[in-house]
Amino acid sequence: MKVDKKIKSQRSNWRFDKNVAENFDVHVLKSVPFYKISHDLSLKISEFFLKDKSICYDIGCSNGSLLNKISKKNKKKINYIGIDSSQAMIDIAKKNFPKIKFIKKNLNQVALKKCDLVLSLYTLQFIE
Repeated sequence: MKVDKKIKSQRSNWRFDKNVAENFDVHVLKSVPFYKISHDLSLKISEFFLKDKSICYDIGCSNGSLLNKISKKNKKKINYIGIDSSQAMIDIAKKNFPKIKFIKKNLNQVALKKCDLVLSLYTLQFIE
């Protein structure tokens, strides 16, 4: 079944594969209500919590665009870590934002260090 112009999926079989990863930004803006607003709010929240030497996690970071926006807004020395279970998403994130650390792991494999901000937007519905 066609989900978007360039994305196909079967019922109950959604995967963040290479095709979805390559078309993610266009698709997510059309399919997730208030997606841009949630990013804008995350940017504002980050200003309050992040300081020099902070650690900021994004669990379910997809292609890394939110962490990149936050890193551009906060000019402090912050350790940004994006975590996603999709290798295709991690590959794109690493390619597009090489100054940010991205890790391919499932949420149940992650041991978070003491940090000042954890983001996880639109992720829970994909956790097995």
